[in-house]
Amino acid sequence: MSFVSLSTNNQYNPNENAQLDNKINFKIGAEAEYILPYNKNKWSVFINPAYSKYQDEKTYNVPSGFIANPETPYNVKVKYSSIQVPIGIRHYMFINQTSKIFINAAYTFDLGSKTNITYTDVVNGNTTNYEESFASNLAFGLGYNFKNKFSLEARLNTKKELMRNYRSYSAQYSSIDFVLGYTIF
Repeated sequence: MSFVSLSTNNQYNPNENAQLDNKINFKIGAEAEYILPYNKNKWSVFINPAYSKYQDEKTYNVPSGFIANPETPYNVKVKYSSIQVPIGIRHYMFINQTSKIFINAAYTFDLGSKTNITYTDVVNGNTTNYEESFASNLAFGLGYNFKNKFSLEARLNTKKELMRNYRSYSAQYSSIDFVLGYTIF
């Protein structure tokens, strides 16, 4: 489960500056972890691909500068889907034989991602569309593992720039993940 927010900013067109509402988003994924055989098995490396899909829409008003119509309504629609792949390192701190806490850090990149953001001037129907297909960020987690079977983690992700190929346009995707895990092997 992720708590997600998205904000957009266009340096040359303030009509495209929008702050979308916070949302709860769900992901599904798997994790492979290799425990490094030194330092009492306190270190590991992991990869955690997860499918994520985010959609949101918001209508907002922009000052027009005209007395008759002081505000112009705009609509923004966002669609973002990807397989997010964090690759990182984890450190365990043993509490007792059955419990341990861990911290981790990871570099996350998107595989097969697609981002589409569309703005519509509600009054005259003009639309502007932005598309992108790659994003990356860093992630830092704190978690608890019980009997090497169950785990719970809170993961803070740095802001992810969804529109890397545009100079004056930016879409910042922020999320905090809560990961519940069950070990099969």
